[in-house]
Amino acid sequence: MLDATSMPQNVVVLGGSSDIAKEFIKLLSSRRLEKILLVGRNKDKLDEFGDELRNLNIEPQIFIHDTRNFDSAQQLANVIKNEFTRVDLLLVATGMLGNANIDALGLNGVQEMIEVNFTGPAIDITSVLPILKDQRGSRVIALSSVAAIRPRKDNYIYSAAKSGFDNFLQGIAKELEPYSVETSIVRFGFVKTSMTTGLKPAPFTIELKDASQLLMTVLEKRKTGIIYLPPILKYLFLILKNLPDTIWWKISERS
Repeated sequence: MLDATSMPQNVVVLGGSSDIAKEFIKLLSSRRLEKILLVGRNKDKLDEFGDELRNLNIEPQIFIHDTRNFDSAQQLANVIKNEFTRVDLLLVATGMLGNANIDALGLNGVQEMIEVNFTGPAIDITSVLPILKDQRGSRVIALSSVAAIRPRKDNYIYSAAKSGFDNFLQGIAKELEPYSVETSIVRFGFVKTSMTTGLKPAPFTIELKDASQLLMTVLEKRKTGIIYLPPILKYLFLILKNLPDTIWWKISERS
């Protein structure tokens, strides 16, 4: 249930080893967080983060689940049903960047990129949907990306997957409205995480701690719909998404 300040006490995290998710959960641990389920495919990273939470007096549950394995999505839903009387917050932070070169990726790499960034988390959310509808009144915060808006030459596969997922989330938000479930679709810009190490920072790059604090503001102020973080990106991409293709491709290649 939500506490007196509308902070979630029971949380499920898809993509539990995400740097942004971990920093956000550590912030949330001081806000009366009681029960958390970390979901992901990297057991070592989940166990390591689990130890961090135990040092903060939070005893996490861990469910090893590869989002590409559609058959185990129903198992995920069963675990949530069995372990939680209700879910106050579903945080969706599943994703990967990987190699942007399609020749280097090959068929399997392109498939993984699309499954991890789009079809996998979409199936996972769909498996949890009946739970959210039945209990009513919870929150969904899903991490998207400004890459969903327009493709760049160096990330168009990632961009395509994020675009599909972003549109899926917009539909899910409308699907959940009649059940009093509030949905936030967070389009982050460039955040300094382990996933972006070695990449050239983009304009308005933010630090990991800043990203988690901005995400906390989304929760505290109950912001819903599409949210840009940092907020200035909303106005930047209002311009960029309407540029003619020839200009956009030239700009995106230089950045």
